[in-house]
Amino acid sequence: MLDAAAPGQIVPVDSEHSAIAQCLRAGTADEVDRLVLTASGGPFRGWTRAALDDVTPEQAGHHPTWSMGPMITLNSATLVNKALEVIEAHLLFGVDYDRIDVTVHPQSIVHSMVTFVDGATVAKASPPSMKLPIALALGWPDRVPGSSRPCDFSTASAWTFEPVDDEVFPAIDLAREAGRGGGSLTAVYNAANEAAAQGFFSGAIRFPRIVEIIGEVLAEADEWRAAPGTVEEVLAADQWARDHAARLVKAYADGVNQ
Repeated sequence: MLDAAAPGQIVPVDSEHSAIAQCLRAGTADEVDRLVLTASGGPFRGWTRAALDDVTPEQAGHHPTWSMGPMITLNSATLVNKALEVIEAHLLFGVDYDRIDVTVHPQSIVHSMVTFVDGATVAKASPPSMKLPIALALGWPDRVPGSSRPCDFSTASAWTFEPVDDEVFPAIDLAREAGRGGGSLTAVYNAANEAAAQGFFSGAIRFPRIVEIIGEVLAEADEWRAAPGTVEEVLAADQWARDHAARLVKAYADGVNQ
């Protein structure tokens, strides 16, 4: 997508994709091996699947690092937000889903990384704030002096990284499946999530059901695997997914499929 855009037409503002765009300056497109998105892990990092059954909307509304609205904060808790960022990275940078990794970095200081074919990994680090990516987008390709305070290396600090627990948080794997499936499946993924999330906010379903419903909707979405020819076809896929997810929410709320 970025290659097809006129200079300056598309500039990533999301902190992870801004970081990738900056790291990509270190090499050519042919030299890129993998993209590595970082995730805070959300408020339930380290929890078991059973423990997630008792999560409340209030608990899901508290993010350990960022201050965001309720929907994005919930998406961060389910890791759907990171899953959508994987889709976004694929579309923006033209890198296959199999070459886009996610690692949990609770400190949210390293915002993303790019690994090159020679084994070198270039990372972009700065204190967690949206000031820098916004300023960079406004000044692109030039940097804006003083947009953010730098990392402080004068005191001891720990930056840790760990793998995503895909068994407990399967949202990212589902997004990769949707992306590989093609057509409008990524739109189906997004719409199903939004409908399921509303079911959680209303108290109709438990927290883990959100991503389970996304998976169930995708499993029935074969008619949306063909490449859409119009925007209307994408919107139709979106509406179908919302309606299907809403029916599943109601079924779970009524005690069916427990």
